[in-house]
Amino acid sequence: EGEAPRPKEAVGYRLSLARRPVRRVLDRLLLDPDPRVIRRILGNPRITEADVVKLAAWRRARREVLEVIAQDDRWLCRYPVKVALANNPRTPVRVVLGLLPYLLRQDLQALARGFPRQAVRDQANVLLSRRLEA
Repeated sequence: EGEAPRPKEAVGYRLSLARRPVRRVLDRLLLDPDPRVIRRILGNPRITEADVVKLAAWRRARREVLEVIAQDDRWLCRYPVKVALANNPRTPVRVVLGLLPYLLRQDLQALARGFPRQAVRDQANVLLSRRLEA
């Protein structure tokens, strides 16, 4: 599974485009591989939760881009964004582990059963057993 192709425009130009309120431009830049462009897009008032969930769930997203989403309080407070990040195998393990305590039981169960990295499965199981005891 490769990464997204590199855009032809210079990063400075893409950064300036990311500020624009033009939906067509935002749709094109949403899957940009540069974390700086994504950070700028996340601050654009025209971006929607559905856009951020799409990006967080995108299996070809770069780890740095997923970290930018995880660092953005405006979007990370939204449950669907947390779930999309937690379920993306390209999200860094430390980010996923930080999200686990905030997930609902059914989402933890899904990660405990099928996440590709053992550390995440183990921690999801620990949290599930703690919740059963409480």
